[in-house]
Amino acid sequence: MIGIRLRSGPSTMWGPQLILIYNDAYRPIPGPRHPFALGKSAREVYSESWHVVGPLLEQALSTGKTVFYEKLLVPLPTQDGVRDAYLNYSFNPIFEDGAIAGLFGSLHDVTGEVVALRKLAESEARASRILQSIGDAVIVTDERACITDMNHVAESLTGWSLIDARGELLSTVFHIVDEKLRKPVESPADKVRRLGTIVGLANHTILIRKDGVETAIDDSGAPIRDDDGKLSGIVLVFRDITERRLAEEVALQERARAFEALQQAPVFFALLQGPDHVFTMVNPPYLRLVNNRDVLNKPVRIALPEAAGQGYIDILDKVLQGEPFVGWC
Repeated sequence: MIGIRLRSGPSTMWGPQLILIYNDAYRPIPGPRHPFALGKSAREVYSESWHVVGPLLEQALSTGKTVFYEKLLVPLPTQDGVRDAYLNYSFNPIFEDGAIAGLFGSLHDVTGEVVALRKLAESEARASRILQSIGDAVIVTDERACITDMNHVAESLTGWSLIDARGELLSTVFHIVDEKLRKPVESPADKVRRLGTIVGLANHTILIRKDGVETAIDDSGAPIRDDDGKLSGIVLVFRDITERRLAEEVALQERARAFEALQQAPVFFALLQGPDHVFTMVNPPYLRLVNNRDVLNKPVRIALPEAAGQGYIDILDKVLQGEPFVGWC
């Protein structure tokens, strides 16, 4: 759709032929057909538009009723050919000796407004589609932390529909507590407004859904700023980490069992991590081997300085790079 920049202008359509009589303000409407249009029948001047406006004007001329339409799509002549325009269209009957002698009214071009609103609607629709396609839960608020939008994942995790949640404070819909203390956790929106930056939740945060179901989550909140840099809203992204938490607990339990088994093992055992070969786990036989020295959480070079001169660390470096080593003399 190509918009036309027209000024509003009054005109008169006189007699049964609807002869056009207008002033300078109306001249952009007939466009290149001015001055030919002056004194000619509107049916002739606006032949391309007559299937749209003709029935309306003919009805007003025959019944004496006012014609008024908003954002009427009308093809109009321009220097580049016929183009579509959206007009606020208003015509009133003119009476002479009690009979309808013609029509008087004005046209106001609102094409720019219609196109802008359409682009805004398309932009909002696209943003909504993107929001719904995100796998994490997303909630958007205004600068007061009142909810303006949320996706289906957020609806599922909070138990609130967007219709019910819109306009509510985030703290009402996004009800979070500390898993252990069972005390409310500061709303990410409040934290964003206080710090003015991206924030994350503390560990062990629980989201309490509308029906009371609890879900372990992590999240991040970020400010939305306008062109002047002022806070205009907040976006909150969060996810269900219940499965991850369960997997972590299982891993911890397995590590604890492995640690217990190694503590009982009759062989020397030490677990080293990182390029500095830091002792993270040792069993009693190994401690006795090193004369019960305090080696935990210390690099080999510091815990066992005598080993450095025996090539021990060189061997550990090679093992760390994936080269196996068996035996020690």
